[in-house]
Amino acid sequence: MQESYGRFTPLGYGCAGSAGEPSLGAAPGTVPRNGQTFDVQLGNLPAQAQIAFGAVGFSELPGVPLASLGLPGCHQFVSTDVTLWASAANGAATLPLTFPAAPALQGTEFWLQAVVPDPTANPLGLTVSNAAACTIG
Repeated sequence: MQESYGRFTPLGYGCAGSAGEPSLGAAPGTVPRNGQTFDVQLGNLPAQAQIAFGAVGFSELPGVPLASLGLPGCHQFVSTDVTLWASAANGAATLPLTFPAAPALQGTEFWLQAVVPDPTANPLGLTVSNAAACTIG
C-alpha cells in the first residue's frame, strides 16, 4: 500500500474587509490526515466578529466574481458543498475538521474558503478569505 501524505495548498486571494484581507491557513505543522482533527486557522477577521463560516467544496472554481452580489473585489474559488461555522474572537477563529479513520478517505481532495461577516466592508456585509486545495493523507 502506498503511503499518502496530507496536503494543504493555499490558492487564490481574499477581499479587503475592515481588518484587512481575511486569511485561511493550516495550523502550523499540520495537514489533513485520516483519523485526526485538522485545524484550519482564520485570521484578519473584524475585531467584533463572533462567527465565521467555512465553505467546503469538492471542486475548485476559477475565481467567480461576487461583485453582483454586493461583494466588490471578492471571488469564489470553491464550490459550496458543505458549510461549517466557527466561533470567532479577537480577530481569529479555528475551524476544526475531523476525519474518521477510514482508509477509503485517503487521497480524497477537497477545497476550503472562509466567509466572514463584516458589516462595514461592502453592501452585503461579508468578506471572503483566500482558498486552499487539500488532500486527506
